[in-house]
Amino acid sequence: MATRVNVKFPNEIAGLLAWWDAVDFNGLADNTSISTWQDKSGNGYHFVNTSSPSVKKTGPSGNAVLSGSGAYHAAVNLYSQMPFTMFCVHKKNHATFAVVFSSFEGNNNFILSNSSLLQNSGTTNMAGAGDLVNTYMLTVVASNTASQRIVRMNSVPYTPVANVISAISGLSLNFRNSFGNIGINDLSEIIIFNRPLLLSEISLVERYLRFKWKL
Repeated sequence: MATRVNVKFPNEIAGLLAWWDAVDFNGLADNTSISTWQDKSGNGYHFVNTSSPSVKKTGPSGNAVLSGSGAYHAAVNLYSQMPFTMFCVHKKNHATFAVVFSSFEGNNNFILSNSSLLQNSGTTNMAGAGDLVNTYMLTVVASNTASQRIVRMNSVPYTPVANVISAISGLSLNFRNSFGNIGINDLSEIIIFNRPLLLSEISLVERYLRFKWKL
């Protein structure tokens, strides 16, 4: 029997808060509308569509992706979970609109895009601006403790800005209240842990994602 070396599934690491995996759509036909993206962590933080649902597509890896600008909301409270670790595998489909997700309230706090991590204290710019071809894996440890903060794109570290995340009652996917639906992306997998993972644990999850999505 083959043995997995230096790889762990998200549910094998302590502190899994939420886990959305587009592979769950693999059995659906392309262009099937997706009303709910189930949270497979067991904590019930499902992304529920609120307007113009995105659809299932087959991505370059051969697995399904959630494709389009459909707006989804989940009631996961990131503010109460600070510090937290987040992984997101995604691809931009539009040169301008790249928001992946933001606070439920819409305008502030935590906005993740293909080439930057925007928080209300500043922006961390990364590789990938304007790239509509390649899929990216973004890793973030958000914390009010400077020594815990991490921002990585495809496992390459960047210097993070200070994290000052104010009250967030939920998480929005492809949506900000003042601008409406502005994310146009292929979303593969999003994972959130309710603690700052160690670098050794981050490497285990990143290896799992790279292998799965052929990054």
